[in-house]
Amino acid sequence: MICYENMITTSPLLAFYRGDTVRVPLTFEVGGADPYVMQPGDELLFVCFRGSQALFRVQMTAADQSEDGSIQLVISSTQTENLKPDTYSYEAELLTASGEKHTAGNGTLMLIADKITPEVRAND
Repeated sequence: MICYENMITTSPLLAFYRGDTVRVPLTFEVGGADPYVMQPGDELLFVCFRGSQALFRVQMTAADQSEDGSIQLVISSTQTENLKPDTYSYEAELLTASGEKHTAGNGTLMLIADKITPEVRAND
């Protein structure tokens, strides 16, 4: 997938194949705090869409955030293996422990076709 993001600040442009597991370090700004340090009870929700249909979700909490303020977004192989190579939308939303909602980022993902067929994997 290739990420074109506006608010997620440390994520470089990425390309990965359908069915890969991908780890992306993210930071985001909320209320002038860059990077925003998540508090206990906060949750970051990353959702991939096709139109208005949610295709997969990844939930992250303060426990997933490292000391430098980045948080690991992990998209597992099972979340993309059944999707067609195409362009998809994503949105990342922060839900604070106090009930506030903030858009942490949104953009477009491009999923690239897996060129290794099941037959090739079986012979590997």
